[in-house]
Amino acid sequence: MHEYTPRERYWILILAFLGFLFDGYDLLIYSFTIVPIEKSFLSSDITMGIIASITLFSTLVGAITFGWVSDRYGRKRGLMLTIATYGIATFLSAFTQDIKQFAITRAVAGFGIGGEWGIGFSLLSEAWGKNRGLAGGILQSAFSVGMVLAVYVSTIFLILYPSEGWRYVYITGGIPAVLVALIRYYIPESKAWLESSRVRIRMERLKIFLKFETLRYLLSALLLTSGFFFMAYAIITWWPKILVTVYSVSPGEFSLPLMVGSIIQVPIIFLVGYVSDIIGRKRTSILFASLTFVSLMVWLWLMLGAGTSHENIWTWPVMDGYLFYQAVSLYIGVFGIWFSEIFTLKIKSTASNISYMAGRGIGGALSASMVVLFSVYFHGLQFSMLFLAIAGLISSFIAILLLPETKT
Repeated sequence: MHEYTPRERYWILILAFLGFLFDGYDLLIYSFTIVPIEKSFLSSDITMGIIASITLFSTLVGAITFGWVSDRYGRKRGLMLTIATYGIATFLSAFTQDIKQFAITRAVAGFGIGGEWGIGFSLLSEAWGKNRGLAGGILQSAFSVGMVLAVYVSTIFLILYPSEGWRYVYITGGIPAVLVALIRYYIPESKAWLESSRVRIRMERLKIFLKFETLRYLLSALLLTSGFFFMAYAIITWWPKILVTVYSVSPGEFSLPLMVGSIIQVPIIFLVGYVSDIIGRKRTSILFASLTFVSLMVWLWLMLGAGTSHENIWTWPVMDGYLFYQAVSLYIGVFGIWFSEIFTLKIKSTASNISYMAGRGIGGALSASMVVLFSVYFHGLQFSMLFLAIAGLISSFIAILLLPETKT
């Protein structure tokens, strides 16, 4: 019943990969367009931080909603709805006329994004057996590929149209809506879900959620993802802005190093997934979280001694510290497969979505605003960003120790 053809497995991986790609794309175009949007709508850093927080909090609502849709009505339908929602909302962001309209479209986009992650990994884990960790690493790498694409597209449009180029960037964000048609015709419904739906019992999912073991794993997974995204969003949201305002580096100058940083991540995430198939998800997370801590401490040390001027962007210690961090901060590559193995079939999409997207919403939303608020106490956005990133990493490391080891 659960056997998939090689063609079905690869279509699931390819189309889920494209969906994740535009998730990463959507994230970084916001960071890249903060400055021109502020100018267009006469906004401020605080307002943009709040919008980032609202968007991330709305992913939690989307995670619960679309996770339930996926567990109740099928993985395929859930995936189609979530991708269509965030693709259309991102497209509409380009035509907003004030900051309130823009905030609304971003919140709707976040709602759509919230559902995709858990559904995609549920489909993948139910279709792939052997080399599941590697397949999960490939799927998670789509996020980094999307970030590379976002840097490239954003740079082109912002150079060609400095004041209104951000609108063209968001228009391209509507492309994911096209994927819905491909998913409709090429991705099979989860065979495990189809079998499970035949013996579905009302309220069974709620009973599973209320079990002590489920709640313990869910809270531990939430702490893991909240800490990771508290770290990641502190850096992703504000690093382009810091380069422009603190270090006086133009987007045309720093876009290539940022693109290289994201490109580096792709093979490393493959490696993370492959290693997790050999030594386990938990041990792999411990290894790469430890490397991430080292990278953040090195970056902070380099930043403290570098000053605010540079001659060559590639030999500039501040940028080298960023590239080192980008290369090792990838234990997220284990999350999808790890969660799909921890939670049982009937709640897999919902529990995985809540674990990942609630953590992303809570951790990311808090850090996006807190970096600005704490910059006064840490003597600048750049130091506030790094100190908060270190705090997030430590909390996620604690959570890794609380979760069980899995391989299958």
